[in-house]
Amino acid sequence: MRKGTMIDFLELIAKDPVLSRELGELAARYGFEFATAESGHLKPQESDGSTDEQDAEHFSVLGDIRQLDALKQQQRQQLEAMQAFSNMMQAYHDAASSIINSTK
Repeated sequence: MRKGTMIDFLELIAKDPVLSRELGELAARYGFEFATAESGHLKPQESDGSTDEQDAEHFSVLGDIRQLDALKQQQRQQLEAMQAFSNMMQAYHDAASSIINSTK
């Protein structure tokens, strides 16, 4: 199993026609159909007919997902940096404690 983000998965769908077809079949079971947009990407359309405003909202949500993914990645990096700093401080503490105990 691969690890990645929702954006990674959406990009994979855009590149893989077999996966794109399978996703379209799954969506059809839930009452959605997919039409090719002018840009060549797939965009969702509810079977009762979505409007351009709904399509814009779908793409806006995708942008929000990308922003949240970037924020999550930034927070993960900050957490890793804090953990590294904490480990370094623990090592300094252990070394200092060892020096103090050896002088007793």
